[in-house]
This record gives sequence, C-alpha cells and structure tokens, in this order.
Amino acid sequence: MSSGACFPDSYTAEHDRGMGETFTDRLREAVRRAGRSKRAVALEIGVSAQAVGDWIKEGKISRDNLAALAALAKVTSDDITRGPMPPRDAMSSPTPVAAT
Repeated sequence: MSSGACFPDSYTAEHDRGMGETFTDRLREAVRRAGRSKRAVALEIGVSAQAVGDWIKEGKISRDNLAALAALAKVTSDDITRGPMPPRDAMSSPTPVAAT
C-alpha cells in the first residue's frame, strides 16, 4: 500500500515535460554531487550499478532510492524531482564557527 496519495511510489521523467532542465539531468547531477562513481553510489544505496545507470538513462527511480540518493548528494528529493538543483557553493559552504 502506498504511504500517501501525494507521493508516488516512483518518480519518472514523464513529470518533466516542458521544464528545461530535465529530471534525468538532475539525477545525473545528484550522482555527481555524491562524489562517488555510479558503482559506489549503487553499493551505498544497495542496488546494482546498472540500476543507477538506468535511473539516469530512463528517468525512473523509486521514492526510497531517490531519498537515499538525495541524502548522498546532500540535496533534497524535491531538488532532484522538481529542480532546480541548488548551486554547489550553497551545498559545500562550511558552517561558520563562532570565535571564542
């Protein structure tokens, strides 16, 4: 049973029609931002390297795998599904430490 009507069990490139930057572009970028190879991302998430390639090629990924990929890439699932992806500088900026 699905956990909610507003969250499909998977997200597909079909949702991207007419949006410029595509879902598959954002999936590719998320894998790149994870700082790992497709194989390493696959091992980390618990899927095959072919599955990761298929996500990018076919633009279809399960909600659970999307959440895992987003966590590795340090972005939100919404960043990947809806875009745009946040600038890399915004992701990697260290949190300022207060002087003591």
